[in-house]
Amino acid sequence: MAKEIKATDSSGNPITTLNDSITVEMTYSLAELAATASGSDTSINTQAEADTLKMAYWDETTSNWVTKPTTITYKDSSGNIIIDMTTIDTASEFSTNVATATISAATDHFSLYAPVVSVDGAPTSAPSGLARTSGTTTSITMGWTQVSGATGYDIYRSATSGGTFARLGSEPTVSSGSTVTYADSSLTAGTTYYYKITALNAVGESLPSSEVSMATSASTGGASSGGGTYTPAPTTQTPTTTTEQPTTTEAAPKTPVASTEPAATVEASPITQIISESTKIATANAETVAQAVGKSRDLGLEQRYQSTIVARIVLANTPAATKARVVNFVTYGTSTTQVLGAGERGGVVNSFRTAYGKVPESEADWQDVVKIANGRWPSTLSAAREKTVSAAFKKIYLRNADRANPFDDAAVTVMAYGLRPSARNMNSEKAAINIYKGIFKKGPSSAADWDAVRAIAYSGATR
Repeated sequence: MAKEIKATDSSGNPITTLNDSITVEMTYSLAELAATASGSDTSINTQAEADTLKMAYWDETTSNWVTKPTTITYKDSSGNIIIDMTTIDTASEFSTNVATATISAATDHFSLYAPVVSVDGAPTSAPSGLARTSGTTTSITMGWTQVSGATGYDIYRSATSGGTFARLGSEPTVSSGSTVTYADSSLTAGTTYYYKITALNAVGESLPSSEVSMATSASTGGASSGGGTYTPAPTTQTPTTTTEQPTTTEAAPKTPVASTEPAATVEASPITQIISESTKIATANAETVAQAVGKSRDLGLEQRYQSTIVARIVLANTPAATKARVVNFVTYGTSTTQVLGAGERGGVVNSFRTAYGKVPESEADWQDVVKIANGRWPSTLSAAREKTVSAAFKKIYLRNADRANPFDDAAVTVMAYGLRPSARNMNSEKAAINIYKGIFKKGPSSAADWDAVRAIAYSGATR
């Protein structure tokens, strides 16, 4: 892509030095850029990669390219200068909207000029988004957000928070800047480890990310540490039928009876993964949320769930960004909430709204939403809400709740916040619906009604 720029005087003698500066411009098509290696791969196909280009001249005395302060101008297919850089800041937008890139620089002499990929300055920024994505009893698989211009990543591990971090594997731990996942193996079951990550480029190594704790699965399949979990009591409820006329006496709820079959062991989703998923829902766009669960964005599905599910939960005057997050969660969910359907994920958001009097907005709100969906106690508790459902508990069980009793505490918590069971028992749920109807003389319809049904079906509380 080098071009030699020459000029001669009226006598035909070459001009090498100028009394004033001139501007040297070179324009390249999208195809020409794509055929040129960037600092991180074999092609310049993003704005971030194109922005690293610098106009340079060949210095014959040192046999090196010398860069000049450079301006890059992008134009669309109509020849219009692109002003809004947000329309080209992703790879797909860059390939769609950019037709040419013009690299220009001021100079005071003629020589051989070419745009070069600059690695001047400093290493890349520290990677973000480091989080556990999956794991076993002896391994942890983690992921992070790709860093523009990175050629690889180093991952460091410590056995203690704030301890000594040792690099994993050979140098670099991850040899490609486009690879954003790594599996750390040969670990101990039920153990928490601490990780940091750095990005590498031709200049050197970035600053490390903040440390992130991740845990291997317990060998027993029990819950990971961090946040209480709600394990539904295994029950078999069989409502009775009668040919007698109903009396005015309120029907008593059936007492859950422990099944003779052992409860299935269900591993609670690690709290670090829940936090990572919540951050993505609270901050990422729909495409990223969909990709995180192995899906492609489906605008038609989003519109369908917006009108059939979300519109019944979110008020019309809710900010668009807040509403979009609810649509993304309902439509695509997260890795740990895939077991729930779109309607049930909408129900989780509705339970949150009923408990806290608002739809989720902040990252902390979304952490509690995903915790509720995973059967975990939320971090933010509402004394007012728990007091309200205590009255419903008394109506169902004809006594006050004993919060020191784990079954009573589970019932109140389920009714207050809508915790979903880790494993559903449809027979118990059907029986619980009939019991609810017998007590309240109506079928369940609101989020609070259904949370009461779940408490009857799964908490293990008795009269």
